[in-house]
Amino acid sequence: MIVDDSKIDLFLHERFIQLSGICDKVISYNNAESALQYINENSMMPSELPAIVLLDIQMPEINGFEFLNRLQQFPESVRTAITIIMVSSTVDHTDINRLEDYKNVKCLLKKPLDPDQLKGVLEKINSNVKVGDVS
Repeated sequence: MIVDDSKIDLFLHERFIQLSGICDKVISYNNAESALQYINENSMMPSELPAIVLLDIQMPEINGFEFLNRLQQFPESVRTAITIIMVSSTVDHTDINRLEDYKNVKCLLKKPLDPDQLKGVLEKINSNVKVGDVS
């Protein structure tokens, strides 16, 4: 799942992922509310939950941190099924440091998304290696 208010970033990131063969299915939302609604509607169907969410920090209405806070209100089975990778152009160290408060956030990747870097992060996640900040 990709959650980003920029339609250009959504399009580019979706195409990068599709062309690189990283996954079979990509779900994109240009606002966090719709993404949270999808997760809520599928919370009882683990196979429909996104394994990975690429989440922008800076979004209107519900930003990435608010999304993460609302995700924490879901049952543990939902929260642990979803791994978050933040994708942002932020250079604000407050934002970057704040990400450490969220256990399911594995790393921060800089925009524009680099498919090879994403593949490397996903390989580390799948092999349970600590990813840390790969920005």
